[in-house]
Amino acid sequence: MGERSGEGGSDEQGLKASGPAPDSEHEEAAIRLGSPGDVEGGKLRAEFVPLGDWHLHPRGGGRPSQADRESWVAQLGTNLRTWVGVIVSRANDIDLWSDARMTAWVTYRDPAIGRHVVEPAEIVVEPKEAGRWL
Repeated sequence: MGERSGEGGSDEQGLKASGPAPDSEHEEAAIRLGSPGDVEGGKLRAEFVPLGDWHLHPRGGGRPSQADRESWVAQLGTNLRTWVGVIVSRANDIDLWSDARMTAWVTYRDPAIGRHVVEPAEIVVEPKEAGRWL
């Protein structure tokens, strides 16, 4: 979730990662994310706007599947220019989840080529400041 700022919501900053919305569904190799506006009972709806999602890849690496890409494109609406997907994975099936790796992917529509693009992004974790939560 990101903090709302400005009329067009064009200056978002990621501030909160949450669990899934109550209407989300998952299987061993698939997930259907519910409505982001219903996360935590909808109490974040007024202050925050969804900027992306995160999920696990229990097997395999952190590269997005075709279903991931299609889901991220579907999340883009008239108010969002980008969607960030974070995949949490292990290097191999033997590694522990305590050694998990996070890979980020940004999805956006590139008007120069007339299609959506999914490309890797860097994850930056800043130190927590007094009076501010990440």
